[in-house]
Amino acid sequence: MFEKSKVLAVILAPLEIKSLVRRNTRTLGEKSLFAWSLDCASKSALVDTIAVNSDDPDVVDEARSLSIPVFEGLSPGDREDQSWFARSALRILAEMPDFDLVAALDTGSPLRQPADIDGCIEICARNDGHPAVTVSESQSSPSDWHYLGSDRAMRPVFEDERKLYRINRAVMASATGRLSLNASFLTESTRAFIMPQDRSLYIRTKTDLSLARGLAP
Repeated sequence: MFEKSKVLAVILAPLEIKSLVRRNTRTLGEKSLFAWSLDCASKSALVDTIAVNSDDPDVVDEARSLSIPVFEGLSPGDREDQSWFARSALRILAEMPDFDLVAALDTGSPLRQPADIDGCIEICARNDGHPAVTVSESQSSPSDWHYLGSDRAMRPVFEDERKLYRINRAVMASATGRLSLNASFLTESTRAFIMPQDRSLYIRTKTDLSLARGLAP
């Protein structure tokens, strides 16, 4: 699909998430979390243009100093809600419409690599532009999960031992037309790009940041 396609990467950089204020400027190694995402997108073989969506004054100033298109303010809604990715991407596409594919990247996933961005975009392109998202295998076995009744009786959630995967928020990609139609990266046709656990950490808290510092190359 995308030999002639133009790909836009949208970096989402909220000032605050959960209890971690000014997450974007927190350092991991010698770089800020924002710089990790920016460097990764810049090294992607498939991304043509990068844009930034942020309510963080430091990120806005840095993006402008680098002549990167920046859109101030964030779409309303819970930052933990996956639909926020789509709303932000669609807002930017309304102002930058000349792209065939879009990939949304959250600054809370600094350990992703350019190959993860490209792999997710490639799966999207091979699937006729239907969305693709990055996932990682759950560290919990399906047999570990149970419902608790009012009497604390345990009932299994899953009846088999198939592997479970969780969306890790590192990359979400879609053809722009399909995203406009669906208003979501998560549809019945969404496909997954599997990332290893050591690159899948999503930073919401200071504890997550400490873990990332132990994993960063």
